[in-house]
Amino acid sequence: MRLLSCPVLHVFVAFAIALLSPAYAREDVVVLTSYPEEVFSRFEAAFERANPDIDIQFVWRMPHDALPSLRSDRNARIDVYWSPAYRNFIALSDEGLLAVLDVDRTQLPGRAGPLQFSDPQGRYEGVEMASFGIVSAPATLAVHGLPIPREWSDLADERFDGLVLFPIPSKVGFASTLVDGVLQSLGWRDGWSLLSRIAAFNRLIDGSGAFISDELRGGEAAVGLTIDFFARSAIANGAPFVLTRPTANGYSFAHVGVLTHAAHPAAAHRFVAFLLSPEGQQLLGDADVAKLSVRPSSYQDASAFGLSPFDAPDALALRYDPATGIARSLVVAALFDAMITRRQPILRDALRKLRRAEQAYAVRPDRAGREAIEDATRHLEALPLNAEQAADANLNRTFDERRRGDPRALARAAEIEREWDRFFDVHTRAAATRLADIVGKDGTPPSPCSPLHVRAARPVVLRFGILVRYRFR
Repeated sequence: MRLLSCPVLHVFVAFAIALLSPAYAREDVVVLTSYPEEVFSRFEAAFERANPDIDIQFVWRMPHDALPSLRSDRNARIDVYWSPAYRNFIALSDEGLLAVLDVDRTQLPGRAGPLQFSDPQGRYEGVEMASFGIVSAPATLAVHGLPIPREWSDLADERFDGLVLFPIPSKVGFASTLVDGVLQSLGWRDGWSLLSRIAAFNRLIDGSGAFISDELRGGEAAVGLTIDFFARSAIANGAPFVLTRPTANGYSFAHVGVLTHAAHPAAAHRFVAFLLSPEGQQLLGDADVAKLSVRPSSYQDASAFGLSPFDAPDALALRYDPATGIARSLVVAALFDAMITRRQPILRDALRKLRRAEQAYAVRPDRAGREAIEDATRHLEALPLNAEQAADANLNRTFDERRRGDPRALARAAEIEREWDRFFDVHTRAAATRLADIVGKDGTPPSPCSPLHVRAARPVVLRFGILVRYRFR
């Protein structure tokens, strides 16, 4: 075997030493995320092209598993947390587990109008946003002679009965924020009233936004309530859908943060900087990602992102408070199940009778009918707790601890839900009783001489107790 000559050997050894020196060594950065591989792989490839000296590794965890991992990883290997799980970022920040980020606020304001989506203390930063909307299949709507719905209230029109897919908040991750956006925009009572009038007459689903797209493609439904990126991605890939964003709305965000115990802090901060850079933000516009950028300059190319949330700072959706929404999300989901999911057939029957009564008495002046309708409406809109009570820290802690399997919380939450079930049952029966006074089984008001109206009439008698006639109210 021929040995290398001395000069060549010296060069080879010098090159090998250089490769092993800090200047040439590739640094690792470990990112914990809940994004699917088809999303994070795009960012991985682009980041490593721009940063060839850094080797990025991803660890996948669902949001409810991520927090325990990050809390117990103080001396371990996770450098960056990148996820839509806003609740986790609040907890990590409160526990002092997130480092302060260096962000250029001239390019990344961290808010759109009054809507704050980044931590004011700089410990976690908004990376992307998504709003909620109505995705429609125009061809299916045309078969039923229906227009494209643009506001949530459009879906309460009985012509849409059976054609709408409504995600259940306790089963579908984005649905709790969708529902809370309506509640914050319209108010607690009016919001629940509208939601119940839509959900009672339509199909409740426990599948994702991708499932909604599949159902619309197959003609099984005409409309779905969704987070916008599922619809935008389907449309970008050729689906014949239309997405509309109602005025009463909310926003969902993904965030990124660097752990205080990061083993590779410099590389971690470079990855965060890449996510927030024009190049990183542009990847959000890809058809298979379809998220909204947090960088206002990204919207100069309208074809990539569409409507900019930064162009309408006074929009109703931008008054949504994500902190309020996330704090009460489990209570909202549980209340939806008590009010709607577990009793949909009963609620549907009561609301159908109320509809018929409203339609019938809209064209005939009748005080008894109007009073009965008002009473029935009050019963059907009654709620076991108000917005302030829904925000109670102890109540929300109970449902949060139930989610984590705490036995005492499981028992207490079940007791609360039974109380809510009884509350709704009592009020639904009371509404049915009032409506029975003015509406027959076929949903029509009785004639003045029918037994129903006689029952509601006040007899007028002579002094000697002889019945003369009925006076109708």
